[in-house]
Amino acid sequence: MPNSRLWYLIISLLVAFALLFTIGLIYHKHKQPQSHPPKSEQNRDKTENKNKKNHQDNKHGQNQKNKDQNKNQDQQKSDKNRVLWGVDTASRVTESFYQCVADHYGQPVVWGRYMKSTEDVSLGLTKEEISLIHEKGGKILLLYNHLDSATGYKDGKAEAETAISFAKDLGAPEGTALFADIEPVFPVDAEFIRGWMDKMASSPYKAGFYGDFSKGGSLREAYHAAIKDTNHKPVLWSFQPRIGITSKANAPNHFHPAAPEPANTLAWQYGIDAEQCNIDTDLVLSDISKYLW
Repeated sequence: MPNSRLWYLIISLLVAFALLFTIGLIYHKHKQPQSHPPKSEQNRDKTENKNKKNHQDNKHGQNQKNKDQNKNQDQQKSDKNRVLWGVDTASRVTESFYQCVADHYGQPVVWGRYMKSTEDVSLGLTKEEISLIHEKGGKILLLYNHLDSATGYKDGKAEAETAISFAKDLGAPEGTALFADIEPVFPVDAEFIRGWMDKMASSPYKAGFYGDFSKGGSLREAYHAAIKDTNHKPVLWSFQPRIGITSKANAPNHFHPAAPEPANTLAWQYGIDAEQCNIDTDLVLSDISKYLW
């Protein structure tokens, strides 16, 4: 049986060798580093990743640009609609009068003043007042209060002509609005308003109206009829609703005068007859600045 033992030994050695060879192959496969794609594929992947990153960067940059643009637009809108505090008075603005207002109510941005004196009603604006108000950083709103009625196209043009003469005498610059004071007791019609607007349109100045523009009121109805089928866009100063005198710090948070729509309503006299100093209190939108002096 020696041959049988020999064959058994040989077969065992072959099996053991095959087993060791197989284990070696498995071990070698696991230890071998992962294969890399061809260099051309690597470059393509790098390019794709770079393009993807650039796209993301561009998208982020565009989003940031849009946000900045929206922010700027919101800021511009906010600036345009900014509400400012002011006063109007029938008295002359002297240093002591100015200090009275500043001490008791605050420093006005806008001063409403009558252009010329009206007996037992108001004192007219002077050159000295103009200099003082401007030195204090204020702007002047010009009011014409020489009416006792507001009817008729011819009268509208004539009163506007007088107001223009007053403004030129004072040296008011081009583009300043001249506000016709139309009190509730005055009769008013569309023809007067149209006459005032037409005359102002041919002058260096801008048409303005002060009065009660409450819904259903005669002035509001006359205004609507007057601007129908015209290109006129007068500036309006409404004195309703009146909620009482306040200081600058306690002024209304919102600008909500009674006004027709559509209309360029930029001023609201919300309080009259202050106990300290002879003033009324107003809110104006900052866009009115181009119509002030």
